[in-house]
Amino acid sequence: MEYNIERISRERLQDLIPVFKGAFKRNVTIAELKAKYETGFLGLSYLGYIAYYTPDRQPAAYYGVFPMEAIIEGKHHVIVQSGDTMTHPNHQGKGLFVKLAKQTYELCVQLGISGVFGFPSESSYPGFVRKLRWQHHENIENYTAWVYTLPLSTFLKVKYLRFLYHGWVRFILSFYPSGKRFESLVLRNSTTGIARSADFWEYKLRNPDNVCLRVGGTSVILKTGVSLRIGDIDLSNKNKFDKAFTHLKWLAFFLGMPRISFYCSPGTMLGKVLRTKLVPKPGLAIGYLNFQKGIDLAPLKYTYFDFDTF
Repeated sequence: MEYNIERISRERLQDLIPVFKGAFKRNVTIAELKAKYETGFLGLSYLGYIAYYTPDRQPAAYYGVFPMEAIIEGKHHVIVQSGDTMTHPNHQGKGLFVKLAKQTYELCVQLGISGVFGFPSESSYPGFVRKLRWQHHENIENYTAWVYTLPLSTFLKVKYLRFLYHGWVRFILSFYPSGKRFESLVLRNSTTGIARSADFWEYKLRNPDNVCLRVGGTSVILKTGVSLRIGDIDLSNKNKFDKAFTHLKWLAFFLGMPRISFYCSPGTMLGKVLRTKLVPKPGLAIGYLNFQKGIDLAPLKYTYFDFDTF
């Protein structure tokens, strides 16, 4: 089979829809794709390539990255996060993943980007490490708190009940005041971490499922869905964590979400306080590839707010 490779653009976003459907059995909308792929807050958007099957121009595969600002040893750098790696089942085994990734990395180097990181799944891990020479030294820690509640969030799986449940979520969240936007706690204790500019916050909160609220006297970044996923908690006053944790469980109870999920790198402040209440399980690998000499992404630490899936 022959393929034509083209850089992703606003006009080509619609071509990702059938690839998402084929690869992940997931329906996405143009609005969702625009919100995620238009990353102009760093002056960089649409960093990725899509492969088209030449005979009928069928979208076959995609590899792309999302720009972020990192502070490494006190200096600002633009790095990228690998995300939405996918190949339609009809075109797997053709080497498209590696070809698209390498072309994307060449573009990144031309743009002066310092490196790429990501959280490869078990199935994609061999390709990243063996074929793209990614490095991997540690894994994300997963923390789960279970809540006894009526599992209303399962309504999201029923098309004609989703609207009702979204209304219920908005109603419950309306009782919570907006939280104060805060810098990553990783950077409060280190000179290396993901920066959170005002534009970064605006980009992340485009998704209506993502909110920053004041819960239990402190700011919490959270994502609603089938489960309640926590992006980060403002732990500038660690004494407030116990109260915030209790209030999050009550929030999940009223939302009808039986699970609260936390994800963070080992050694983070969030992980340390979570260990006082929960037992972590090893999660996705933290992988990276440096593009520039003298700039190492290895020390970077992450919370779920930094993930492209948040």
